[in-house]
Amino acid sequence: MTRNFLNLRNYGYKDLNHWMEKQTYLAVGLAMMAAAELGIEATPLEATFV
Repeated sequence: MTRNFLNLRNYGYKDLNHWMEKQTYLAVGLAMMAAAELGIEATPLEATFV
């Protein structure tokens, strides 16, 4: 049972970019909420860099 639980936490390198992307979205969302509290209008923009 312990081994199965630990295997749930194993991430491959392919999952790292996905995890970092979601963490960035959380940080941007929090920054936009803080800006809204200060009366600053903000909108998220997403770009793909190659």
